Amino acid sequence: MTYALKSVPEDFQVTELLVPGFLSSRGPIRVYSLWKRDLGTQEALEALARANRIPVHRIRAAGRKDRRAVTEQFVTCDLSTELRPPQDARLRLTPVGFSREHVSPSHILGNRFSITVREVEDPEAVRARLASLPREGFPNYFDDQRFRSVPTSGEMFAERLVKGHLNGALRLLLTEAPWEGAPEHSERMSQLRGAWGDFDRCLSLASTPLERRILESLAQDSSKRGLKGALRLIPRDTLSMLFSAYQSFLWNCTASLLIHQACPDGTWVPLRAGRVFMPSRRPQGHPLKVPTPSYKMPPMDENVERAMDQVLAERGVKRSDFNLRFIRSVHFGSFERPTWVTPGDLRAGPMVEHRPGRFKVELEFTLPRGSYATMLIRHLMTGPA
Repeated sequence: MTYALKSVPEDFQVTELLVPGFLSSRGPIRVYSLWKRDLGTQEALEALARANRIPVHRIRAAGRKDRRAVTEQFVTCDLSTELRPPQDARLRLTPVGFSREHVSPSHILGNRFSITVREVEDPEAVRARLASLPREGFPNYFDDQRFRSVPTSGEMFAERLVKGHLNGALRLLLTEAPWEGAPEHSERMSQLRGAWGDFDRCLSLASTPLERRILESLAQDSSKRGLKGALRLIPRDTLSMLFSAYQSFLWNCTASLLIHQACPDGTWVPLRAGRVFMPSRRPQGHPLKVPTPSYKMPPMDENVERAMDQVLAERGVKRSDFNLRFIRSVHFGSFERPTWVTPGDLRAGPMVEHRPGRFKVELEFTLPRGSYATMLIRHLMTGPA
């Protein structure tokens, strides 16, 4: 079924919910509410850092919120700086209190969403699915937002890395644009691909400080030792994003396999990284706890472990491969994630015909931290009536 999401930023509104007790009337950390419109979280943090003339790492957020949206989340900074908002209508900053520590994902209870879905063709089918959603729930897959760093080819930097293809990992990082990369860089990246191996020539095509540092390093030493040194130049935040994207992809593959085994009737839905299975009904036995893959994982249900090992084997990867001894700034940590989730406090407005034969509906609901509202919408639009 066709539908339109985020036609305007106000169609997708998100409010972060803190765990009780995080805010206090005093403490060594200042807490702010950050409101933004049509702006990425990292862009907003960088704008705050510039306006206050401090390094961006001193401002913390628990996660990244959608760019094409209106969002409200919490950010923290130490007491030595009282943050001022920049002169930017897309961003507002409000002091809300203090805390004992910087905000992190563990301090987020969930998110409240207010979403308008447009261009709905079959309002009766969607209405029927909405009626069952609070009871049935939906698959808890990672959605496209998690895969912003993945190039359009779908190849994974981290997969090349864990397989020991160090040169290939660097080549992918520097010569293939991610989904949300700037189009004007595609020609330069194509030239970089053609010149790869001649690192003096590649260096003349570099456009960012990171590219120059990596290519200068490779021009001096492109041996295996040099490749490892160049990889260690990649910032921790960038590596963490690339590692997380790969783990999330493998998690989606494992969860899809388990859900398909339990309920083979359904639809495969393509994502930026692979595809996921949307079953026709809630599979028996779900939710299951599935950990993100790593060389050290918590004990698993026998069926989960079998599915995980099957997915890794199909990719030509072993658990031990995730132990990258030459990179210590970031590692593949493992955490458990349920395969199924149920929205809270779901409210749906009336189906409104906003143009002939096309309807829109406004939805409000909460989701636990880490679950994707866009995946709920995918399920709503692909599931059975």
